[in-house]
Amino acid sequence: MEMRRAHRLVSCGGTGALLGYLSLNDIHRAIDKRYGTTAGWSLAVGSLMLCGFGIYLGRFLRLNSWYPFTQPMRLLGDIGASFVHPGTHPHPIPVTLVYGFGLVVGYLALRASSTSMRSA
Repeated sequence: MEMRRAHRLVSCGGTGALLGYLSLNDIHRAIDKRYGTTAGWSLAVGSLMLCGFGIYLGRFLRLNSWYPFTQPMRLLGDIGASFVHPGTHPHPIPVTLVYGFGLVVGYLALRASSTSMRSA
C-alpha cells in the first residue's frame, strides 16, 4: 500500500516539475526572440534560482506560499533571521544554490531532449 502512495506522489511531483519546465521553456523562447539569448538564459536561470530559494523557505524555514499575503512581516523576519543568525538554520545561500543548480540541470536536460527530438 505504501509503495502505491509513493508512486502517486512521485508521479504528481514529476508532472508538476515537467509542466513548470515546459512553461519556463515557452517564456524562455519568447524572451530569446524579443531580447536575445543572454536575456533568455538570464531569465531562465534566475527563475530557477528563485525556485531554489523558495524550496529553502518551504523546506527549512517551514514557510508557506500564502505568507506574503497573510503574514508578510513574519515572512520578512524569518528570512532576515536566517541570514543574520545562520546557526539556527542551514545557510540559505548554499542550500539555494544546490537546489537551484539541480533545477537548472533538469531544465538543461529537458532542453537537450527537446532539441534532439526536433532534429530526429
